[in-house]
Amino acid sequence: MMKFAPILSFLALIISCTMPLGSSDKATAPTTTLPERVSTLVINPTSGKANDQLDVSGSGFHSGEKILLLLTAEGLVKGKSIGTLTIGLAAEKSGGVVTADEKGTFKLSRKFPVNIKPGVHTLEARGDKGSKATCPIEILGK
Repeated sequence: MMKFAPILSFLALIISCTMPLGSSDKATAPTTTLPERVSTLVINPTSGKANDQLDVSGSGFHSGEKILLLLTAEGLVKGKSIGTLTIGLAAEKSGGVVTADEKGTFKLSRKFPVNIKPGVHTLEARGDKGSKATCPIEILGK
């Protein structure tokens, strides 16, 4: 059974990194007139220490869609908790968003965030035209 654990973990990661367009936590959300599609978020590598290289890409977004990349996690200062923070991971000079190209894709290179409690967290891509995707990201300790 131990031989299959990495395969099962990989499959769980792939399944958890997609979300159909128009998915919403609100039961009364109006339906969108945009075509149905599945947005996908990919993180490489999926785990790393603060300031390690992090590549994020997405597909299945609408052409020109402005996308926020948000990480919500417990913040740390000198090893002590300062409460829950939501951090934007988009490009520094982009106004906090990344824009999908004409094919509905984007790529972004950043660094793993600093001063975040080690553990598995969720990175969310939230588009201004209703697209949404999530993917787990693991912040490693020092």
